[in-house]
Amino acid sequence: MGIDEVMTAFEGGCMPARILVTCGSGIGTSRAVARKLEGILSARGLDVEVVPTDDTHLTEKLEGAIAYVPLVKPQQKVDVPVVLGYPFLVGTGEEAAIEELVSLVEAANKN
Repeated sequence: MGIDEVMTAFEGGCMPARILVTCGSGIGTSRAVARKLEGILSARGLDVEVVPTDDTHLTEKLEGAIAYVPLVKPQQKVDVPVVLGYPFLVGTGEEAAIEELVSLVEAANKN
């Protein structure tokens, strides 16, 4: 599915906004942060799918994503907005990162 098909499906209300969360292994930390983000964003009335994964599978899972939240220093460049995930681990700056994600989801809904 290309970006045009993704945007068409998204605009038609068929798809939730997709956000990727990555860590080194994709097992513990990324899953915990993904659940946390999905809960926070859903509580704000946003239709989101937050997908945890590891760094090695980032490229294959990136298609259709509106944002990428790395919990470790990103190892590769991506074509979607990056919202650093450190605040979700330490708490400092968390609200600003959430607001950035909210803005991205709302912007995707308008396109």
